[in-house]
Amino acid sequence: MERKIAVVFPGQGSQYIGMGKDLLVDPHFRKRIKQVADTLQMDVDSLFHPSMAEDISRTEVAQPFIFGMSIALYEMVVRELDMQPAFFCRS
Repeated sequence: MERKIAVVFPGQGSQYIGMGKDLLVDPHFRKRIKQVADTLQMDVDSLFHPSMAEDISRTEVAQPFIFGMSIALYEMVVRELDMQPAFFCRS
C-alpha cells in the first residue's frame, strides 16, 4: 500500500515571536526568511526580536511571515526527508 503525505499550512494567529529562529542556521531556510524580511523592508534578525511582538500580529506582517515560514519549512522537509506530499491545505 502506497502511503500519501499531506502538508497542512497554518493560518494567521499561529505566529509567535521567535518562531523558527533556531532554524536560521540552515542557509536555505535563512534565504527564504530573508526574502520575507526584504519584502517587509527589515532585516532578518528584527523579525525574531521581542520588540516585534505587536507588529507580528498585524496582518501585513503576519501573512508574509507565516507564508515564508511555511514555504521554508516545506522546502526543508522535502530536502531533508526526501518526501513529496500528495496533498496540501491551509488551516
